Amino acid sequence: MTRDLFPLAALRAVTARSWLILLLLPCLHLVSLLVLRAHAGPFWMWSNLDPDYWYLLDSLNMINLHWPVHIAHPGTPVQLLGAVLIRIIHPLSSADQITDLVLANPETYLHLISAVLIVVNTAALVFVGLCGYLLFNDRLAVVLLQLAPFISTLSIKWLTHVAPEPLLITVVLILGGVALLALRPGSLAQNRLTYALVFGLLAGFGMATKITSVGIYFLPVFLLWSPRALATYAAAGLVSMLLFTLPAAGSYGAFMDHLTAIFGGGAALGDIEKPVMDIADYSRQLLRVSSRPAFFVVFFVSLSLIGYLGFQAKFRARPFPLAARLLAGLCLADLVQALIVAKHPSGHYMIPVLVLSALGITLIYRTLMETMAASNSSSRPVYGIFGLVGAGLIVAQSLAMVKLDRQFVERATVATSLNDDRFDKCARIYFWSAASPSYALQLGSHMVGNPFAEALTRSRPANDYWFEIMGKEFRNWSGPQDIEKIAASRPCLYARGYYPGHILPTLKALLPNHSFSRECSPGGDHETLLTSGVNCQGDLE
Repeated sequence: MTRDLFPLAALRAVTARSWLILLLLPCLHLVSLLVLRAHAGPFWMWSNLDPDYWYLLDSLNMINLHWPVHIAHPGTPVQLLGAVLIRIIHPLSSADQITDLVLANPETYLHLISAVLIVVNTAALVFVGLCGYLLFNDRLAVVLLQLAPFISTLSIKWLTHVAPEPLLITVVLILGGVALLALRPGSLAQNRLTYALVFGLLAGFGMATKITSVGIYFLPVFLLWSPRALATYAAAGLVSMLLFTLPAAGSYGAFMDHLTAIFGGGAALGDIEKPVMDIADYSRQLLRVSSRPAFFVVFFVSLSLIGYLGFQAKFRARPFPLAARLLAGLCLADLVQALIVAKHPSGHYMIPVLVLSALGITLIYRTLMETMAASNSSSRPVYGIFGLVGAGLIVAQSLAMVKLDRQFVERATVATSLNDDRFDKCARIYFWSAASPSYALQLGSHMVGNPFAEALTRSRPANDYWFEIMGKEFRNWSGPQDIEKIAASRPCLYARGYYPGHILPTLKALLPNHSFSRECSPGGDHETLLTSGVNCQGDLE
């Protein structure tokens, strides 16, 4: 008789005390993320707007029955989630009405989408903890599993964004939970193809969310380990990815071009102009992306444990645990992910393996416990060591989150205190990356094909411009503009952004008769304010 994938009947045996343990970290996750999100400041903050605003505006593209344009990841599930949520709260409004509502108050909709992503992550955290408890009946294992989002400050930071990363963390948590369910006695043998289909569904959804997470989906390879199951898994993954990217089908060509830029060519950073791999550069990048302890400690300890268990199985006729096969899959997933990310090195591309490290720690712990029990040795030292590991992670990451929260508060306080209304007589020019509602909408609209230029021109300040760093051109709501005409049309110029080096050489070359002062800048790790013809109070000079 086929064993159920999820043993619903076993839930009745979960005690009230165990439920408290199961819900403790998810509740802390929910509360802490909502607090951090509130303290991070508006989404138009210079440290927040990338890529949140373009995901919102591509959701608006979908509502207007246009293909999404920013499909680099491709990120389709995030865009679709935004479109569905906005439609749910405006069921009777036309697309034009919704467009005006969203463009008038984009922050409301971004906060809604962010809150839903945080709640979904919290539910996934409950799920993986419950799967671990049903398998191991061990509360410490539950705590170690549920530390997954907290194991890196990088993960916590990205969970405050409307971006692929929050949804990707959800996928990793659910993937780990399903893998744990497969470890139950008899479950995998009786449901191998069903597990292959479920794993494939999750892998396709994850790749549709962020294609650079592809390495993670090697996790169940050694569990499935039969030609038929692996073929089913691969086919289900491809079909699932096509299904979840269908709302972006019209942009498949652009997505394939982006994939070629990332994975093509020989050099790191996807430089397709270099046909030969720079081994030294690639090796440096591989070491850099693998340098976090949450990655390399778990990876090498897991390899050592797998080697020991393999030796025991070959030379001492002891069984090779199924959990060790999952641990081997985790090592393979970590390795492939690191090799891929080193080609296009960016720290947040490693978030999936950092989150997966909690599963690795739990599997190491439980495998050691069971190995000690099988040899009639005391498992108390193992329990004590991993109890200290869990406590250490909780303390360390709690302190890191407090530090991150202070950073958020300080950045938001400074950025929101720099009131641009003082310079309403000036041509206000924003550059990467300015904390301004106008800049967030200007850049976001540009990134999704500028379909809302007419609506933004009608509703937003006419004296707001922005500097596009790739094309080195000045633009307003509708398109490129002549900076000399902009300067001639206003008595003063005001520019704001985080990297003045992007704009100053161009300003000096095109406006040689203007001098720009930085004295209005707040200093520190904040934006630079440039003024010409006006003082810091907004009075003309």
